[in-house]
Amino acid sequence: MTGFVDLHTHVIPSNDDGAPSVEAGIELCRTMAAEGTSVVYGTPHAHPPDSWFPISEERIALVRRSYAEMKPRCAEFGLDLRLGWELAATGVLIGDLGDYVLEGTRAILLELPGPWFSFEDEVAETRAQGDAVRAAGFEVVLAHPERSVGVQRRPELVLELVEEGALVCFNADSFVGGHGQSCEDCVWRLLELGVGDFVASDAHRPERPGRLREAVTAIANRYGEERALALAQGAALARLVP
Repeated sequence: MTGFVDLHTHVIPSNDDGAPSVEAGIELCRTMAAEGTSVVYGTPHAHPPDSWFPISEERIALVRRSYAEMKPRCAEFGLDLRLGWELAATGVLIGDLGDYVLEGTRAILLELPGPWFSFEDEVAETRAQGDAVRAAGFEVVLAHPERSVGVQRRPELVLELVEEGALVCFNADSFVGGHGQSCEDCVWRLLELGVGDFVASDAHRPERPGRLREAVTAIANRYGEERALALAQGAALARLVP
C-alpha cells in the first residue's frame, strides 16, 4: 500500500513542538516516503495568543524559510512537500485566512483539541471558528476530533459538524493506541458511524514519528483495504481543490 497523502504533520520547523530543525524534518519526511507516503503537508500550530504556540511574524518567517529549503530536498527522494497550518479556535492570525490554507486547496485544517486547551466547550469553540472559516469562503478539515474529551463522551457530535460541511481527519496514532484507550475507542466508533475522510500521521519529530502505515493496516483489517486506502490516499482531497 503506497501513495499516501499525509494531510497533518509538524515536519516544518516553526518553533512549536514539531521538528526542531530542517534536518530533523527531512529525516521524518524521508522515513514517511520510505513507508509509502507521496504527499506530506507541513501544518505548524497556530494557537490562541494565550496558549502554547501563537502565531507571530517570526514564526511565519521561519516556516517559510524552512519550507523553501525542505521542498526541493524532499523532491529528491520523491516526496511532494506542501505547506499549510493547523489553526486552533480563537487564534489571532497575522494576515488573511487565505494565508493558512492547505497548499493547492481551498481548505483550512482546524484543530478540534483535547484537554491541552482550557476551553469550557472545545466543540462549540471549534464550531464557531469553522463557521468563520466557511463565511470567508474556505472549507474546514477537522484535525483529530477523536482527541476531544467532548467527542469522546458523545461521538455523535461529529455528525453534526459533518452535516455543517466539515471534513474529518483522524490521527494515525489513535488507531494503534498511541493516544490512549479513550481516543482509540472513539476513533473506531466514529468510523462505525460512517465519519472520516482522511487519516494523517500528525508526526512531530523523530521521537514522535508518524504511524500511518500501521494505522492503514489496522483499518484495512477491520473495514477492508478499499476503505483504508480512501482515507490514507486522500480520496476526498478532490473536493477541496479550487
